[in-house]
Amino acid sequence: MVEFLRDILVSDVGSFGFGFSLFFFVAFGIYKGTRLFTEWQMKAKDLEGLQDKTDKLHDICCANQYRLTNLEEKTSKFEYKVDKLEDKINDLGSGMSYIKSQLNMISETLGGNFIQSHSSISLNELGEKVAEELNVYEMIDSNWDKISAYLDANLKSKNAYDIQQYCVQTATISLESFLEDKDIDRIKLHAYNLGKHMFMYGNMIGVLIRDKYFEQKGINTTLVDECDPNKN
Repeated sequence: MVEFLRDILVSDVGSFGFGFSLFFFVAFGIYKGTRLFTEWQMKAKDLEGLQDKTDKLHDICCANQYRLTNLEEKTSKFEYKVDKLEDKINDLGSGMSYIKSQLNMISETLGGNFIQSHSSISLNELGEKVAEELNVYEMIDSNWDKISAYLDANLKSKNAYDIQQYCVQTATISLESFLEDKDIDRIKLHAYNLGKHMFMYGNMIGVLIRDKYFEQKGINTTLVDECDPNKN
């Protein structure tokens, strides 16, 4: 190519060799320029195709993200329903435990109960005696912050009858929710020595907790009868 350019430069202007050489050089330049332009166009088309594929891939990713978000929402709703079902099962289990405790109490001798069942329920003479022996009133007073906080956090009804039932049931099947372990140990020892079932002590303590809670909240015990669904 260098030799060719030199021939053009040394040729006389207007000579055939000069004209032919100049024509050939121009034609060669056009050829090279056309080839480079064609290659550039092909690369540009490849880039456009790549951009189209990238856009499609982006659309697919967005669609999958939307489906994933919907799946997460449905999973969260399912987990919430499972939690609610577990709560209902736990409530059912607590109710069954309470029923069992009542059946155990019925099997005791008639003179062995600590509460009298006529409305509204209260401690009978034996219950008062046992409560004094164990200092149950002092136990409740010393644990009242714990008891009150537990009731405020877990009571689902302001109905006097429902509050009474919750106090008695909780003390019967989950006494540790109200009292400390050392208090419960004293009660267990007393129950063992007296030959009584712990459920009977739970009922007694539940009634006393109800009385103190009603007193603090200004609830009259006569409202228990009025709110009792079994008397409607």
